[in-house]
Amino acid sequence: MNARGLKSSVLSGARLSKGAEPEMVVVFKVGNTEYAAVALERAHGIALVSLRDPARPRVVAALGGGNTGVFPATNGQGPEGLAHLKDMFTGDHYIYTANEVSGTVSIFRVRSDD
Repeated sequence: MNARGLKSSVLSGARLSKGAEPEMVVVFKVGNTEYAAVALERAHGIALVSLRDPARPRVVAALGGGNTGVFPATNGQGPEGLAHLKDMFTGDHYIYTANEVSGTVSIFRVRSDD
């Protein structure tokens, strides 16, 4: 990914040549589909990628972009660490992010069509 074309407020002073800086990836399965969650520290976002067809991975959800993003849920926090947890009682899947900029942890529930 390249950060060119994004508003400078989204980048929070990051150098454009560095791009979105994928920081960490976790892979997990929901139903019959494998997913990869990708922390994008400099873009202040998370991408959820379907690996149903490994030859053609597809971004199915994106969160972030700082305070100006379409999905402002990450609120410019700079997600750096990721963890996937499945609730053993409900079967729900969650992505936890450790946020470098804000020093917080965020939790996102993953929903699937499977």
